[in-house]
Amino acid sequence: MSYASRMALGLLLTALLGRTLEPSAFGFFTLVSTFYLASQALLDLGVGTLAVREIAREPSRERALVEGLMGWRLVSGLCLGAAATGAALLEPDATRRSIWVAVAASLLLLAPGALTPVFQVRQALGAPGLVSAAGQLLVILGLALGGARGLGPNAAWLLVARELLTAGLLGLLAARLLGYVPRPGLRARGLREFFVAAGVFAAAVLAHELSFHADVFLVRWLRGEVELGAYAAALRPLNPLLGLPLVLATPLLPTLAGSAARARSEFASQVAGAASLMAAAGAVSAAAGAGFARDVIQVLYHGRYLDGALEAVSAFRWLSLALGLACVGAPYMTALIADRRERLVLVICASGLAANLVGNLWLLPRFGFVAAAVTTAATEAVASGLAIVAFRSRHGRAPAAVSAPLVLALVGAVLAAAVALPGGALPRAVIGAALAGGAVLAIFATPQARAFRRGLEHASVASSRDEARGVA
Repeated sequence: MSYASRMALGLLLTALLGRTLEPSAFGFFTLVSTFYLASQALLDLGVGTLAVREIAREPSRERALVEGLMGWRLVSGLCLGAAATGAALLEPDATRRSIWVAVAASLLLLAPGALTPVFQVRQALGAPGLVSAAGQLLVILGLALGGARGLGPNAAWLLVARELLTAGLLGLLAARLLGYVPRPGLRARGLREFFVAAGVFAAAVLAHELSFHADVFLVRWLRGEVELGAYAAALRPLNPLLGLPLVLATPLLPTLAGSAARARSEFASQVAGAASLMAAAGAVSAAAGAGFARDVIQVLYHGRYLDGALEAVSAFRWLSLALGLACVGAPYMTALIADRRERLVLVICASGLAANLVGNLWLLPRFGFVAAAVTTAATEAVASGLAIVAFRSRHGRAPAAVSAPLVLALVGAVLAAAVALPGGALPRAVIGAALAGGAVLAIFATPQARAFRRGLEHASVASSRDEARGVA
C-alpha cells in the first residue's frame, strides 16, 4: 500500500512537471532527481538488507551496525558530493550551478538513511513510507504554490529540500524507536568482517544500479537537456514500475533459501512457478504499455510529447517492453541470491551494465533519446537471459504455474483492445489499465497458480520450522 501511494504521488508529480516545465527544465529536474536516486542506491549498495539479517540473528549488534552504516554513508557522501561539485564546475548556467553545489552539500547530511534497518527489524515500515510520501507531497505543494511554469530549473531546489526533510524525519523517528541518538562511525565497532562479506553483493548492486540509471546521464551528455526532458516524459511514469519486479520477488528470498538448502527439486519447482507467473504478468503489462502508450502520454502531458522531434510515445513503448523483461528475470536473480551464488549475480549485473553503456554510446548519437529506451530493453534482455541460463544450467526446467496459451490469449486481447477501442485518451487509458489489471488477476486466479501459492505457503512454514529447530 505504501509503495502504491508513493507511485501515485510520483505519477501526479510527473504529470505536473511535464505539463508546466519546458523540456530543458524538465530534463534538468529529472537529471537531479536521478542523481539523488542513484546516490541513495550507492549509499546503501544492498548492505542494509544484510544488516537486517545480522540484527535479527544478533540484536546486541544493532547499534554497531547502524552506526557503521551511517559512517559508510558519510564517507560515500563525500565521494558523491565531489561528483556533484564536478557537475557544478562544468555547468555554465549560474542557477543550475548553485543547485549542484547544494546537492553536493546535502549528500553529507543523508547518513540517517542508513537507519532503515531499525524499522525493518521492528516491522515498523509504515514510518519510512510516510516520510517518503511527505517528501513527495513537499515537492508537489512547492510546485503548485510556486507556480511551476515560472520556476524553470529552480524547481530542482525542491528536490534538495525533499532529501533534507526525509533524512531529518527518518533520523528523529529512528531515535525514538532506539531510545538513543545514533552517531556515524566506522572505528571500534567490529564491522570489518561484515563489510568484507558484503563486498561481492555490494558490487553486484552497484553494477545493477549504474545500469539502471546510466541512461539519464548519457542522454544529457550526448543529446542535451531538451531531449532529456522528452525522455523523462516516457521514463518517469514507468521508472517506479521497472524496479517493482525485484521488490515483488524479494519476499520469496527466505522461502527459496530454505528450499535451496533442504530440497533442490522443490527449489527448482518454486523458482519456475514464480518465474512463470511474473513473466505472464510482465507480458500483459508490456502489451498494455505498448498498446496504450499514446493515450497515457496524452493524459499525463495534455498534448505535449506526442509528435515531432520530442515525441515520447516510442520511448514509452520500448520501456514497457523493458518492464516485461524485468519481470522475467527478477525471480531467477532472487533464486541465485538464495542459492548463495552472489559472484554469478555480480557477473550478470556487470554484463548488463556493459550492454547498457555500449548500446547507449553507440545508438544515442545516431538515433536520439529513443535509443536510450531501446538500450534499456536490451539491457533487461541480457540480464534476464543470463540469469535464466545460469539457473537452468544447474537445475534444468521445471513445470510452470500458468498456461502459455492463456497468457498469449490475454496478451492478444489487450493488444486487440488497444487497436479497436474508440473514444478519447482518458477513457482508453483507464480501460487499458483495467484490462491489464484484470488479466493479471485472471492469471493468478487459475487453478495452477492457486496450487503453486499453496505449495509456496507450505514451504515457507517448513522453512520457518527448520530455522526454529536450528536456533533451538
